[in-house]
Amino acid sequence: MSGGVRAARLWRAPLYADGWGPYSRAVRLAPAIALIAVFPMLWSAAASAEGSAWFRTGPYLQRPAPGTVEIRWEGRRARDAEVRLEGREDVRRVKAAPRQAIRLDDLEPGERYGYEVRTDDAVARGEIRTAPPPEGTISFAVMGNTRSDARVQALLAASLRTEDPDFLLGTGNLVSDGLSAHEWTRFFDLGREVLASAPIFPAIGTNDRQGERRSADHFDGFFSLPGEPGDESVSRHYAFSYGPARIVVLDSTTDAAGIEAQTSWLENELSEARADEAARHIFVATHHAPLSVGLGGGDERVRNAWMPLFEEFEVDAVFSGHDHAYARAESGGVRYFVTGGGGAPLYSRSSDPDEKSAETTAHFESVHHYLRVDVAAGLAQVTARRLDGTLIESVRWGENEPPGPDLAAAMDRFSEPPPAGAPPADDLAVTDESEVPKGPLRLEFLGLALAVVGGGVFAWSLRRGGATAP
Repeated sequence: MSGGVRAARLWRAPLYADGWGPYSRAVRLAPAIALIAVFPMLWSAAASAEGSAWFRTGPYLQRPAPGTVEIRWEGRRARDAEVRLEGREDVRRVKAAPRQAIRLDDLEPGERYGYEVRTDDAVARGEIRTAPPPEGTISFAVMGNTRSDARVQALLAASLRTEDPDFLLGTGNLVSDGLSAHEWTRFFDLGREVLASAPIFPAIGTNDRQGERRSADHFDGFFSLPGEPGDESVSRHYAFSYGPARIVVLDSTTDAAGIEAQTSWLENELSEARADEAARHIFVATHHAPLSVGLGGGDERVRNAWMPLFEEFEVDAVFSGHDHAYARAESGGVRYFVTGGGGAPLYSRSSDPDEKSAETTAHFESVHHYLRVDVAAGLAQVTARRLDGTLIESVRWGENEPPGPDLAAAMDRFSEPPPAGAPPADDLAVTDESEVPKGPLRLEFLGLALAVVGGGVFAWSLRRGGATAP
């Protein structure tokens, strides 16, 4: 008998002796026990290798004004954080909390600032663009119904990055289930690079507030919207100024009493905006469209309560979601855009739309898309684009007024199709949802994989222990 075999038998013999019986199974379970023991270290190593994965959401921007903006983020654990602005030596410190935010109030209007949020070994970066003064020019993007398709959301985010908008205006249904923390995390993760530099102003959608109580706790927790803190009647319908525009956001998901209360508020808000010489343009965003020939159809409550006010105060354009398509209608001098093509399954045109919607709709297309809005002095333009960059249509109104900036040539550039040789949609597409970058979610999948491996080793060891008699 060789020395190696003899040594192996001598090593194993005590394990099956009567005196070692209670310990033999534990020794056979050693691989599983070891894996479980080192799991926290593996998790920590993975987190250190990808420091930015510590950020569960954000950083993202909220409530920009001419000299101020708010940066928000959520980490995987409560940690102290530091915020630094490019070109400045001062460091802003934020105390540890599950969700953190800092408001910067000493910025110049219409300027850009690179920033970074740092906590221990995790760092994330973005860019702040403060709102310009009323005589400035602005460009913002409008999108809605991002919901369920991660592939389309990734393409939308890539397209929005190329547009470099001052801010995003959402028409609701950012997620499929407003009660799902995971879906909100995924929304912020897929849009991370855009939201780190472009503040988002969402209108709440039916899917954003879910459950028997029709609550919207996640929506309210993630977004810091203009209005009085803690005042729900303001936080889900609000208004803000940005450059030469006044933007009004409404909550069409509420009940009849909520619609009535907002109608009084809306009349006062539009009256003040129209009397303000600095507000050269008024835009409105709401989830349900007053006019639509899609399967969702025009919402009669919104049409009866709010359309007369839109016409009376000469609102430039109303942006809505709900229907998963693109459409444009015009009535009483107001332009109505349905933009619900951000990721939800597409809707076809209704075979039996309401008479008002059918009469006023000038364009309909069942397509994933987004809108770009350019505004300068008396001139405004809305450009609708598919996710591959091709043009759906472009609508311009108003006049360029000297001595203000002449944006006509620049606006023409946005309304033209992409140049020859631009990559088609198939080249931009993510072919499988599993290929969409998950950011911080990748650590969660790592943990799941390690747990499955550990469980398999544990079960195998038990079976071996039961099949082998000492």
